[in-house]
This record gives sequence, structure tokens and C-alpha cells, in this order.
Amino acid sequence: HEGQVDYQHKGGASGFVESPHFPVGYPSDYSAEHTMRNLDNRGFVQLVFTDFQLSPWSYVEVLDSNGSRVDVYNGNTFRPPIVASAGPTLMLRFRANDEYPDLGFRAKYTFVNYPEKYWFNKPSTDCGGVVEDLGGAITMMNMANPGYTRNFDCIWLLRPGTSYTYETHISVRVAQFEEMGPESSLEIRQGLTSVSFLLESLAGHQSHKTPQGQEYIISANVGFYIRLQGSFSNKSRLAIVYSIFSYETLQCQSSGDFECGNGRCIKSILHCDGFNHCGDGSDESACYAVPGSGGHLPPRDSNWWRSLTPNYYFPKQESSAAAGTNTLILITSLA
Repeated sequence: HEGQVDYQHKGGASGFVESPHFPVGYPSDYSAEHTMRNLDNRGFVQLVFTDFQLSPWSYVEVLDSNGSRVDVYNGNTFRPPIVASAGPTLMLRFRANDEYPDLGFRAKYTFVNYPEKYWFNKPSTDCGGVVEDLGGAITMMNMANPGYTRNFDCIWLLRPGTSYTYETHISVRVAQFEEMGPESSLEIRQGLTSVSFLLESLAGHQSHKTPQGQEYIISANVGFYIRLQGSFSNKSRLAIVYSIFSYETLQCQSSGDFECGNGRCIKSILHCDGFNHCGDGSDESACYAVPGSGGHLPPRDSNWWRSLTPNYYFPKQESSAAAGTNTLILITSLA
């Protein structure tokens, strides 16, 4: 199948370009050209990918106003970087050629004029990634020097890895969302795309989330889509706690994992890591001594994690001179 789509608007307008049938899955043999054209000849086009789940054999090619190639991205790329055209048009070519298509891609285009073209507060997308480990915490703190702000646009896909056999559920909870900039937002969706069912949406004016934030539990094979559009000062703090687990008590005992007070079975590595993964706090309740109790373990401040290196995953993108495609490097969870 072949297709060609034209999007024409003046400055200030926006919309979405996506693969066919998104998010159900694109055809196995398909090609299309999407041209985004700013009707103001002095205008420009900005493109931000919100979803990019392609097979390694399918790719998206981005071409600038003069026809030059910006880059080519296949399924080995977690998320293409933000693109800003040099002129009034931007073209996106999509080619699918494989037996096992994935969910596809979705991107938001915006037509802008001066001075928006330069996007002085352009967010960094050098964050986010696929989170497939046993559980832990995504943390962002100390992201900016005093007196300065830094903007981020991060996407995380939380799902169990293929090697986990008996885990049946996955949980996520926003433990801290503190002192964020006024334009900041955080959304959690049930599913792995930006159009999945919205569970929670936080805005920057919600300046503080207590450690007892709402916990969401879903089937492990569904997963979560989390997107942060955040403006960070030196006081901003973000912590998202997640874990995969089951209620198989016998399996938990035989595998040496930790059995929570509420019957959950979580990985033993999450016991006494400073974050409440059980949901009832039983994995942390007996880990540290209460000051003055005479216990042997030292007391620990609940905000101890703020002194650590931020743990928010880095899908570093390095262009290949030969193929023009980007490579994903993922740093795994600390917790």
C-alpha cells in the first residue's frame, strides 16, 4: 500500500501525524509520505514524537524544507529527537516492510513563526526509555543549577521483561512531584501508547505530592505509558515508584522473594531499598531503626534518595554515518 498526505495550516495550528491504524498496528507492506506545510512562507514546522514503536525493519525518514535528510529512524530507536524545520515545510516518509509489524508511531506537528522558531525553552528528550526490570524508582532531582531552569520531555514505557514468568501485576505510584515549574505536567496511562486510557494527570501548580500518592495496579501484560513535560529548578523533585509482582505465596517462598504483608510477592532486591513497593509499606517498615529506639540499624530520612544520582534512563542517540539511524543505549535502574 502507498499513501500521500498533506497538512497545510498557518502559524499557531497543530495536529498529529501517525502510522495507519495506530495504535492497533500498521500493515506489513506499506509506504506513505506526510508533508506538513506552513502556509506562511516565513514560517516553520516543529515535530515532537509521542510514540515510536516500530520493528527494526520499518523506518521513518524526515526531510527538511530543501529536501535534505534530517535523519532516518528505525525500530532500534526508542524515540526520535524533536525536529524543527529550516523552512515552511517538513516531510515524513514512513516505510513498513516486515512480517511482524509493531504498534506504529504518532507525532505532534506545530506550525510556528518567529520567534517561536528558535524555541528558546526547547525541552530535552534525552531521557525516558523502556523500563523492563524487577522494580525500582524513576527519580529526577538536582537537574538545574540555582537560578536556572531546565525543561525535559520524557517518556517511559513500564512493562515486565520477557524473562519474568510468574509476575502477574505491575504497580506504579507518584511518590514525589514537588516544586515543578508552572507549565509542567505528568500523565500516567493504562497501556503503552499516548492514546491509552488516562489514569492520572498532574500539573505544575500541584506543587507537592506526598509519599502516599495514588497507587495504580494493572495486569502486567498491559503496562504503563508515562510522560513528563517538566520544568526543573534546583528545588524540583520527581520520584515514580514501580514494581512487578504476583500473589503466588508458594512461588514467592520457594524463589526467595519477599512476601508483603498484603500478600504480594515482590523481588527481594526491592526489600529495604527506601521505597514502598508493597503498597502497605511492609517491605520498608522493619528496615531502619526509629531514632531513640536502640535499634542496630541507622535511621534513614525518607528523602535520602535526593542525594543520589538522578535515575531517569538515558536513551542516548548516536547517529551512524553509514545508515543515518540512531542507536539506543539504556542505563538500567539503580533500585
